[in-house]
Amino acid sequence: MRTRLAALTLACLGGAACNDDVTEAAGPPAEVRIVEGDGQRAVPGVRLGRPIVVEVRDADGRKVPGVTVAFTAEDGGAVEPALITTGIDGRAAASWTLGAATPTGVHRARAALSERSAVRFVALQAAPGPLPAGEWRSLTLATYEGSGQVVHPDVADLTGFGPSLPGHFLLAITPYPFGNATFENPSIFDGDGLAWTVPAGVTNPVARPAAGHLSDPDVVRDPATGRLRLYFREASTQNRIWLVESADGVQWGAPRLVVEGPNHTVLSPSVVRRGDGEWLMWAVDGAQGCSASEAHVTLRRSTDGISWSAPERVQLDQPGWFPWHIEVQWVPEVGRYWAFFNAKTPGSCATPALFLATSEDGVAWTTYPSPVLARGSYPEFADIVYRATFHYDAASDVVTLWHSGARYEAGGYVWRSLVEARTRTDLFGSVSFPGGPPIPDGTPGAPPLEDLP
Repeated sequence: MRTRLAALTLACLGGAACNDDVTEAAGPPAEVRIVEGDGQRAVPGVRLGRPIVVEVRDADGRKVPGVTVAFTAEDGGAVEPALITTGIDGRAAASWTLGAATPTGVHRARAALSERSAVRFVALQAAPGPLPAGEWRSLTLATYEGSGQVVHPDVADLTGFGPSLPGHFLLAITPYPFGNATFENPSIFDGDGLAWTVPAGVTNPVARPAAGHLSDPDVVRDPATGRLRLYFREASTQNRIWLVESADGVQWGAPRLVVEGPNHTVLSPSVVRRGDGEWLMWAVDGAQGCSASEAHVTLRRSTDGISWSAPERVQLDQPGWFPWHIEVQWVPEVGRYWAFFNAKTPGSCATPALFLATSEDGVAWTTYPSPVLARGSYPEFADIVYRATFHYDAASDVVTLWHSGARYEAGGYVWRSLVEARTRTDLFGSVSFPGGPPIPDGTPGAPPLEDLP
């Protein structure tokens, strides 16, 4: 009884409203848990965009108010305030300013009740964007078959990953010389976002098909294991999504089958790990393929990124268009999922535009009336704008986009990739303009794409 009265007194002395059900039930503090703010990114010396928050519980898991939590920055930075008393909800929140740059790019802060009950927050140094806002560059890639023609880029931020790969980013992409799917197999590059090289020890492609071809790579970091995961699609009589993993970005394990569906129904898998036990995979159900009159986005869920639920259709609709290939990321600084998707009309995969959508839950999406990019915006994309990937740098508020697309010349489509950077204000302002500029016609005589890249 004395313990319960003490807990009630501490909570009420702070002037907070007292909840008898919570305070009387709570026993002595036993552990501290991370609630939110872990895994953020910022430039060294800059305060994180969101507070770091812990929760104190008793031995039975009940929230304990009126307990002092000590915060310490272990990277030379500062956590303010350093001592915080938990509120009626058992929580304490603080602001963390990162210290100087570390060799690994990882920063840590500690929240403790005692030496035996403490947790550590991790923050990562923000990787610098490869371009100033408003600029763009064509990419030169040494593909394994020698053409340099590529499609479907996917980029992962390597900040804090480890010393094996020297670049800021890892790029997964597939060669696609003049639309020849025989070579469309996942390949790995390492670089600063502009210049890319094949990492020492890597032999591209990192996987080869038993049948059909392998396409649509998507690379994800798993902080729980310190490994990289590469998902990709086998296109044959079925759509099969395979997973390979790597501890260093160089040696990749044997493929593991994780999702399977009829042909054209699991296109462009885009995987997000929100936290321990929460994995999400968006994909496009393209019905009968390029000639189909309908396509839509689906979502699967998983606790481990390996065993996935049945697909559910999400509410992502672009009036007048159908989504074709999609890239989704969770952007914690704005509390939204962002999705970039190229869109088609029935009869062809020669998609002329890339659009943007945002969502709080990954199911209900807000789309925008004008495209992010339309064919003709760059010479390389005179006829097709295809799948894109992106990186958001909260410190500079700049979005870097790696695009893929094609132009029709000498009787065939030539596939290229380029990178551009835009401020978030410019990006969202351009897509929010009602109507927007008309999408120009492509090259006269360019045929529709009837096969699926």
